[in-house]
Amino acid sequence: QLSFAVHAALTEAAAEQDLSVTQLRLLGILRDRQPLMLDLASTYDIAPEEVRSVFYNVRNVMRPLPVGVQRIGGQWFDIRGLAQVGFSLDPWEEKKTIQIECMPMDGRKIAAMHPLLLFSEPHALPTGTVLADFTLHFTDGGSVQMPIVAGRDVRGYSGDDRRVPLAFTADVGLTLFGMQDDILSAPRIANPEPGRPVRCLDLRSRYRQNPMLLLAATVEAPEGAAPAEAAAGATP
Repeated sequence: QLSFAVHAALTEAAAEQDLSVTQLRLLGILRDRQPLMLDLASTYDIAPEEVRSVFYNVRNVMRPLPVGVQRIGGQWFDIRGLAQVGFSLDPWEEKKTIQIECMPMDGRKIAAMHPLLLFSEPHALPTGTVLADFTLHFTDGGSVQMPIVAGRDVRGYSGDDRRVPLAFTADVGLTLFGMQDDILSAPRIANPEPGRPVRCLDLRSRYRQNPMLLLAATVEAPEGAAPAEAAAGATP
């Protein structure tokens, strides 16, 4: 009876706005999205329901991970897949380097980037090692690099990771088999020049042996900045 009552209420509300129930539900899904959550759909190479290796595990790759609009580590993220940035981890694919190049920002001012990510690290890295860089290309023709650093933004496993902003634990049980766990980091990568409008951004991994698994990224606007229209690379 409750299900019928809820459906009737949704049908009535949708009819008042000349919408179908499906369209009304879609608006409900979108209501928590913010223009500052980047749309990474064009960079994802793993879908939420995808199974990559039935020999290792028949469950889909992202089963232990959060999907959808999620608040993690104090930030909202739009998680709809998984992007491998850097060296491809798939043994069946041609060995290639995957980067994000010039994602449009349409003049948005950026105080910081908040990626939700995990690096593959086959061995411990010295604290301070730069694993990857966000590069902001400004509308005036200049650019600036914002490094992602081991021991500060992501774990380096050198015994000095207490400052790393860990955000979500997916599969700690992997450590029982001597494998790396799936604990995600959500660092704040500050832009040293937040007052300059950004034309587009890049994300590049520096080392082939340390690829990045990127789930989502959110832009932090400078304090007091006027609301902007959604950029071409942002969730509407």
